[in-house]
Amino acid sequence: MTDDLTPRLLDTSSAAKAAALMRAANHPYFFKNPSLFWIKAHTGALSKPPTVTEKESSEMATYFTKTHEWISIENGTATIGVTDHAQKQFGMAMFVDFLENKGTFKKGEIVAVINAGRGAFEVHAPVSGQLLNINSVIDATIGYINSAPMDGGWLWMMTPSDESELSDLMHEQAYKAFIA
Repeated sequence: MTDDLTPRLLDTSSAAKAAALMRAANHPYFFKNPSLFWIKAHTGALSKPPTVTEKESSEMATYFTKTHEWISIENGTATIGVTDHAQKQFGMAMFVDFLENKGTFKKGEIVAVINAGRGAFEVHAPVSGQLLNINSVIDATIGYINSAPMDGGWLWMMTPSDESELSDLMHEQAYKAFIA
């Protein structure tokens, strides 16, 4: 039995854990930082993906929502978190509640709530899709949401079911203009 704050993969079978580990191990970030692969392999904790800038990978695309989430797509996998602007608005994050679900979300649905110094901040799914995993490192190091919201502070990964929904989102320059 686990409580709501326990880090977890959607499917706890050995095969699912092995598949998640292989996805993580094949992620370019782990080739640059092998110690994080060791942490994943020996603790089961999901580590951070690469910094979400298009400068690092021409294949990676990052989009932003009007509700201040970011989504980075690489090789059909989406990584989602809150923007730096959002974390400055809600203050020091204390914990994250992921809403229980069967693992599929529709665009705009609330996936998580960040409880912070200035109240609760709802985090929405920027696109529809299937949940792959939750960043379990956040439970131990909640400060990543504030100190590195677009790096170690990512919240979940998913497989988008309809990538055409990305056309409704903003690229970085448009988002900067939106928050100005």
